[in-house]
Amino acid sequence: MARYENVRSISRTPISGAVRANRFVELTSAAAIQEVSTSGGESIGVLLEASAADETQAVSIGLLDGGVIPVEAGAAVAAGTRIMADTQGRVITATGATSRVLGYADEAAGAAGELISVVTSRASGEFTA
Repeated sequence: MARYENVRSISRTPISGAVRANRFVELTSAAAIQEVSTSGGESIGVLLEASAADETQAVSIGLLDGGVIPVEAGAAVAAGTRIMADTQGRVITATGATSRVLGYADEAAGAAGELISVVTSRASGEFTA
């Protein structure tokens, strides 16, 4: 069962488009929050609450600093594997020489849409190769 442990968070606005909870997020060039849009891309954290399109209220983001945060799976993921974000900010198994590792799967996901606990990595942003 997905859980939170030792999560340090920040509050941030503005939001670019609708952003779903339990997804990896990134900053746009305008410093707005959006779901990670590139498979294996960089992330500043995991959105802890859903946000409507172009929300002006601050949202909470769990930082990638060693805490355990529930993240929605984008595919089946084995426990203990290094993970990255897909094009919708969901967790998938890290692959590819230029993909950024965002942590480790603390539990397995059998299919897309499941919430799994992810141990976020202090070394987030390291490449898989």
